[in-house]
Amino acid sequence: MRAINSNSMVHSAPLVLRDFDLAAKVARLPDSFLIGPPEISSITGFAVSSLRNPAQRARLGMPEPLAIRHLRWSLGSIRDWLGGPALMETAGTDDTKKIGRPTKATQVAIARQAQQSTKGSTKATLS
Repeated sequence: MRAINSNSMVHSAPLVLRDFDLAAKVARLPDSFLIGPPEISSITGFAVSSLRNPAQRARLGMPEPLAIRHLRWSLGSIRDWLGGPALMETAGTDDTKKIGRPTKATQVAIARQAQQSTKGSTKATLS
């Protein structure tokens, strides 16, 4: 049996911890400064992997990076993005189409609706 150090933490899933020291340092930088995903993660709390993923960046409404190979944004454009309405508009909407097989509850609901609509149409034709 392995002993657990008091310094090590055991988690069932990895946690995204915000680096408040890094966020404080970034807050003092000028708008022309270039920052990468770790710095944006410390400001926003988004996972670094989400910031590296182009589809996630598009869903969040992030500005386009200045360079693709080395992801960098100007701090001013990130500040504008955070202060602008784009993030607030995308935060409350879930317009994405669900991918994969529907849940059993959804399948049962669809089957019941189809059954009820066929019962209603046969009653109308018999009358």
